[in-house]
Amino acid sequence: MRYLICLGMLLALGCSSRVDSESQVIVEERWPDGAVLKQLEVHASGATVKRWFHANGNPDRLEQYDDEGRRTGKWGAWHPNGNPWSEHHYFQGIQVEAYRTWHANGNPFIVGEYNENGEPIGRWQFFGPDGALIKEMSGAEVAAGQAGGQSNPH
Repeated sequence: MRYLICLGMLLALGCSSRVDSESQVIVEERWPDGAVLKQLEVHASGATVKRWFHANGNPDRLEQYDDEGRRTGKWGAWHPNGNPWSEHHYFQGIQVEAYRTWHANGNPFIVGEYNENGEPIGRWQFFGPDGALIKEMSGAEVAAGQAGGQSNPH
């Protein structure tokens, strides 16, 4: 609701820039130097795309929502140096398909996959910053919370 109020105010004030006839981009927040921190792209269909940027201008996060507000499409996050941090996919709010995360140096951290019901499947692999395999487990073990606290400190 907050975004709708903000969107209405920005549109009324003419603070948005036209991207095409189907969407508008609204800059919601800026860094102290004036660079874009957060953007909201609103499509005529009601779908939205949110983008965040690091202070150096590199992308930080990308999120997409369908017209019902559910997570959709490819989501991503990046380290400040520009290397990818994570990539995952959603369909109608459910995480599906490949799941990947990387260390800041570009080496893989977690490689796995979700099925159409959002359940981890197949073999999941966890790597150290040097690229060495630390752990491998089944999707069922991941679902049961047996990943052993593996996390990527983004």
